[in-house]
Amino acid sequence: MDKFDSEKWHPVVRAGIYPQWDEKNQEIVHVEVTTEDLVELANNYDPEFSPAPLWIGHPPYDSPALAWIRSFEVLGSELGCRFSEVSPEAIFLTESGKYKKVSIEIAREYQLPNGKVGQYPIAVGMTNSPIVKSLPDLRFSHAGKEVKLSNENLNLVFEKPLIINSNKIKMNLSEAVKKFAAT
Repeated sequence: MDKFDSEKWHPVVRAGIYPQWDEKNQEIVHVEVTTEDLVELANNYDPEFSPAPLWIGHPPYDSPALAWIRSFEVLGSELGCRFSEVSPEAIFLTESGKYKKVSIEIAREYQLPNGKVGQYPIAVGMTNSPIVKSLPDLRFSHAGKEVKLSNENLNLVFEKPLIINSNKIKMNLSEAVKKFAAT
């Protein structure tokens, strides 16, 4: 992991009403996210207690992190985050245009470190079909300057195999990134 500008704020959700799949009732419902919800999410987030990863889509919870969320903050009607430990893979996937948008995962009833139950930001997924439209593209910066990578100058080295395992794909992360780079 390289050192990146951890002060860059990136919006991940805006107050509004959004469709969401209700697993229990097997139907789409509309969920309202208020500015008060955003403030609660930002205030409840504790990366020492339960750090939120950045990953591809909304995979199983044992999937590898491509970055970590350092903090969440509300600006106006948007909740944004600051990233830390941004991987070269995350930079490549955004700079190559493979993934441009984000989607936040929110637990509505989460056991907080103070013993109370409240809303908690579980993760942020990189996606190309977000529910929240018109948020800016995800970009990472390095020393105040945009990082440009291509598949010609990217050499991926993993200390141990990282597996993406969903009902659609099963491959290690290195294979996945190289496959996306070739398209």
